[in-house]
Amino acid sequence: MELAANTARLTVRVARMDADLRVLSLTLSEALAELSHATLVIVSPEPLPGPEDWLSRDVHVCLRGRCGERHLHGAVNEAWRLQDIGRFQRMQITVVPHAWWLTERCRYRIFTETTAVDIARALWREAGLRQDDLVFDLRATPPVWQYRTQSGESEWDFLCRLFSELGWYWYFRHEADRHILMVSDHAGALIRPDGTRRHVAIHYDRQSGQSEILYRFQRVRRRALHQVRTRRYRMGTPLAIETGEARHDQASPSGLHEHFVHQEDAPDARMQAENWLNSLNAGCDHCIAQGNRADLHCGEVLSFRFPDDTRSDWLITGLTQQIAHPQVLEELASDSFRHYQTLTAVPDTQTWRPPRQTPRRLTGFWPAIVTGPEPGKVFTDDQGRVQVRFAWDPDGQPGTWLRVSQRLAGNRWGSLMLPRAGDEVSVLFLEGNPDTPVVAGRRYHSAHEAPQSLPDGQHQWMFRSRSADGTGHEVLLDDSPGNAHILLHSSGQLALRARKRYQASVQGSVHQKVAGHLQETTDGAASEQADGNWNEHVSGQTHLQAGQSLVLGGQSLTLEAGGSIHLKGGNALLNSGQTVIFKVGGAAVSCGPGGVSLSAPVVMVNMGGGGGAAATASPAAPEKSPAVPPQRGALRTRLRPLAGQSGDPVHIQRLMPLTTGSKSAPATSRPEPPVPSAVLDSKVNLLPENYRTPHSMTDNTQSKLTGASLTDKKNTKAKENGAGINNNKKKALVFLEKVIRPTLNQLGLGGRAAEELILGTAIQESRLIYRKQMGGGPALGLYQMEPATHDDIWENYLTYKSDLAAQVKALRRRKDEHDDLRENDAYATAMVRIHYLRVRDPLPSAGNYAQQASYWKRFYNTPLGKGTEAEYLKNWKDFMEQE
Repeated sequence: MELAANTARLTVRVARMDADLRVLSLTLSEALAELSHATLVIVSPEPLPGPEDWLSRDVHVCLRGRCGERHLHGAVNEAWRLQDIGRFQRMQITVVPHAWWLTERCRYRIFTETTAVDIARALWREAGLRQDDLVFDLRATPPVWQYRTQSGESEWDFLCRLFSELGWYWYFRHEADRHILMVSDHAGALIRPDGTRRHVAIHYDRQSGQSEILYRFQRVRRRALHQVRTRRYRMGTPLAIETGEARHDQASPSGLHEHFVHQEDAPDARMQAENWLNSLNAGCDHCIAQGNRADLHCGEVLSFRFPDDTRSDWLITGLTQQIAHPQVLEELASDSFRHYQTLTAVPDTQTWRPPRQTPRRLTGFWPAIVTGPEPGKVFTDDQGRVQVRFAWDPDGQPGTWLRVSQRLAGNRWGSLMLPRAGDEVSVLFLEGNPDTPVVAGRRYHSAHEAPQSLPDGQHQWMFRSRSADGTGHEVLLDDSPGNAHILLHSSGQLALRARKRYQASVQGSVHQKVAGHLQETTDGAASEQADGNWNEHVSGQTHLQAGQSLVLGGQSLTLEAGGSIHLKGGNALLNSGQTVIFKVGGAAVSCGPGGVSLSAPVVMVNMGGGGGAAATASPAAPEKSPAVPPQRGALRTRLRPLAGQSGDPVHIQRLMPLTTGSKSAPATSRPEPPVPSAVLDSKVNLLPENYRTPHSMTDNTQSKLTGASLTDKKNTKAKENGAGINNNKKKALVFLEKVIRPTLNQLGLGGRAAEELILGTAIQESRLIYRKQMGGGPALGLYQMEPATHDDIWENYLTYKSDLAAQVKALRRRKDEHDDLRENDAYATAMVRIHYLRVRDPLPSAGNYAQQASYWKRFYNTPLGKGTEAEYLKNWKDFMEQE
């Protein structure tokens, strides 16, 4: 359309240029979610600078018309000189927004625990752009992303990808003195600053005259997508794939797009589906119009008025303008002013979203180095992640927390091998998505070599760990020809545990060497069998003790001692099928089927009764290992640690015997041999040698501890001290001296304060009488400890205190721990002391019984229990303050 020269006017200003500059022509292209681009031909009757002097200079163009004016800001990106027209020099320049510089900045980097707004402002600041030229108008709070990776793309493409993922749109708003990049998530940001919408008349036919109009309005429709469905994986709920769905009610039901998003921090699935549906349907209903209005802006909402007086609101999504202004050539002008304009718009009722941009795929493995405060140490968080640095990360930037892929990963089971600071790892981006990095492998390098020398160790498969002190553990599978073997090495403790059966079969020889002590404990019966000879050599003493009978059988039996031989028993009976000879020096007594022969210088005979017949010796033969070992009661899910540190004696606890006991084996439990002092801590005060088991630890005192049991007529010592008196204080003092004090001293946890608290607990809980809870409750023993509390102490405390656990195990006398808790007072005392040991608050001071009552109520009976502090103090007074 041709208009008069005075209808519209173009002016231009270039920073730091004072020449008379005139715009001969302007071509402008701009659209929502795109960079604008303008080409100007500038003429001047004065000499113009060379093209290199135009680059990066700010440019301001103003287009004035009858309906208003609009501005265009930017910087010169390209410049080249054109042929002169008469006395006018010509220069063509390309003007782009300042944000265009982000298209020239390409790199790799990972942003962690941040939002799209923070990323955009950081990139904006690094590019040297003004912070107030970037404006966010958001109604929803932007999500915090765990990872977002710039995968070699330009910073502008990276930002566009982030904005489109969230459904944000952006456009440039040109004001009188600057241009601003507007980013928004709602349509309200498109209204004019004064809150109004301009009304623009639409003419179907092209008109002549001086008015600025829009004409040739054409509405275009295409088939819309009906449905978008998203399925998203999240680490927090990996088994529940989150599904989001969005539908277009007016679209054909046949169109369906389904997306799977493997991002732990992706937006809400339903919202993401709606954004993608609106993005895919952005152009399904749009219009194309032409005109010559000078005041239109991309991103503006206009109210179109059609010739039939109907109105509708439209959002301008694209705008192209071509303007020719030959009048600036003055006498050389050969044509009139021309302004051609084409715009694209969508109905304002339609939610417009920018097209979704797919990130560049990162395939293969990417090397990275694990970082941490100390080289060679493991540095991780509660999710098992490690910090890594890529080669592209700038110096001084902290590492990125990444998950570590494991060979097995189940619910509280699997493998866990975390790389250490300084290790080289291989990072894989799941499905090529740059926003889903994970550590997928490890690699050796020049500073971290393989554990075995190569190629000599090419036949070896090895797993070797490294401790903080430089030592480590090792598992070696060596398939070298002629030297195939398996090596298991531990620089500290080595524990083998089996909940049911442990069985080993060796076709050759077995050699076992223990530098310290060897202790074996079997809760059930023990059986050993040797088809050949059995030789044992002990440099010191040998102790063999049986709780009931000791049976030796064989073809012959020889006892030889360099000193004396002592045989002592309540009754002694020797039974021989042939002859029994007693010989001392020149004297001899021979007993045979024919009679008794005495040979001695002097024979003295004292009349006495004859002995009865001796029982036949028949020792039980060892039984074969059963196919399935007998069940040893309910086993806990967590096994206890074995005692013994490096250099300490080896303590082997057999939780399940390999073979069942013979039928003739005694039914009662055998007495335990004294615990070797080396098994216990060297600082612990051990029991006296003549002290074997405290009161109620042996099997003949398994009944409840009552006053009568302490003053039994058979107990002569009790008689001497006044057994006829029913004295609660005496009963408590005996329990203190015979059970509590020796047990606490053996554990190294004694002292008057602990003794008083433990004794007060027993008095309050059972009056030193009841071993089972009244009313059929679960509590057991004189301390009325519940089995659940007992098991929790083992599973969540003693499991990590191997030395203390070994000392407590030494007090065990029964197969079932709960039986020990009920009948074995020393074991129960140890468990109660450890229960109080787990409390962070210090023990109440000795003699302060009120504090002890409060301590018992808070940490033993608990606020949920029915006991009271007043009851505790009353019972203590009844027992301990009697005269």
